Amino acid sequence: TYSQPVANAGNTQVVVLPQTSSSLDASASSEPTGGNLNYLWEQVYGPSVLTLSNNQTANTSLTGLQEGVYLFKLTVDNGAYQDIDFAYVVSSLTTNIAPKVSIFSPSNNSTYSEDELVTITASASDLNDSIQRVEFYEGKNLLFVDTVIPFNYDWIPPAGDFEISAIAYDSYNKNTTSNKVKVKINQAPPCRETSANGDFDFHFSSDDNNPSITFIPIGSGIGSPTCILYYGTDPGNMPGYGTSANTPYYINANKGERIYLYDVYSYPGVGQKDNSGDKDTYLVGSCKGRLSSNFTQAYKGGSIDLEVTGTASNTSKIEFYDNNNFISQTNQKPYTGKATSLSAGLHQINARIYNGPNYSNTNSIEVLVGEQWPFYGKSFEIPGEFYAAQYDVFEGGLGQKVSYSENSNENYGNYRKNELVNSSVNHKQNKSVNDI
Repeated sequence: TYSQPVANAGNTQVVVLPQTSSSLDASASSEPTGGNLNYLWEQVYGPSVLTLSNNQTANTSLTGLQEGVYLFKLTVDNGAYQDIDFAYVVSSLTTNIAPKVSIFSPSNNSTYSEDELVTITASASDLNDSIQRVEFYEGKNLLFVDTVIPFNYDWIPPAGDFEISAIAYDSYNKNTTSNKVKVKINQAPPCRETSANGDFDFHFSSDDNNPSITFIPIGSGIGSPTCILYYGTDPGNMPGYGTSANTPYYINANKGERIYLYDVYSYPGVGQKDNSGDKDTYLVGSCKGRLSSNFTQAYKGGSIDLEVTGTASNTSKIEFYDNNNFISQTNQKPYTGKATSLSAGLHQINARIYNGPNYSNTNSIEVLVGEQWPFYGKSFEIPGEFYAAQYDVFEGGLGQKVSYSENSNENYGNYRKNELVNSSVNHKQNKSVNDI
């Protein structure tokens, strides 16, 4: 008869130094038929090799603890079947052990385009407690707080270089900061560019598959009556197709394919010209509709106007988002929206461009909402003197990333790029400021 025993090595123990001994308890292990169990304790790892009073009994004492984490393996068997379990013993100066946290997605030095969704995922654990929350940061900017496993955040950053991290908190508010992960966001190419010879612009729609291309002449008479588009994925084999100036022509190409193209076209006073000697290229699906705003800074409670341009011809609607929270939508050109009643802090605004049920993301715009708080309510003129540590205090809780130089002995005139200065007092910094 099959009779599977169940091993139970007990809960994680925290032993506070200078105590150097403890015990292991496997008495909660069980055998379904009530038969006898054989026990075997083995140390898997730890900062020192511990002495067990008897490693073949359910309960055993151990001595020789040093500061660190020990792991023990328990094996129980009934002569026919066996089971294993593990137990941690933590030797520490305090009764609470800090949590552990690491970012495992994205990987370090990952590269994305600015329209791509970056999912930040962190793994967090605590040996003797539970994880209450995980905070995600870009530099010193708080992005999101997650309280539910799995700990992750969907982020659509603007173009640039970023360093992301996470901080995990346990129920005693003890915290640990994760590894830092560098991410590079490349700017998406414009959908409209000028040919190498400067005779015309070519405009691609932002469709991921089978986009349109429009020949847009720079001057009168260019491309009329003759306008032939040659394109293909092989620059040595590019068939031609008759097109018309200022009229979209749909090509057969899928997202991620790099196509080569040139045009043969009428040119006043010359007859025909072509740019086959300096072909243009395009990575299908790489250009996106662009989101713009009338302001990148606003007062608390204020608003900004938003607009999406460069969309595909089959766009069905546009949705606007603030920190992943829906703002509004429109299906009428011009595609405009408004973010209102803005709270103090850093806002990341982006839009989704829909083609039926599918959508792509636009670039993201950072909007700083709130006022700069001058030191003691006093405004300062530049050049002049002010208390740097107090001046760069932002209503939204962050420094305003002021870049300045000062000629004090403490700083030797160094520029302080993108410095986030909190409200701590440092009166040694009230020196002459040259520029901001």
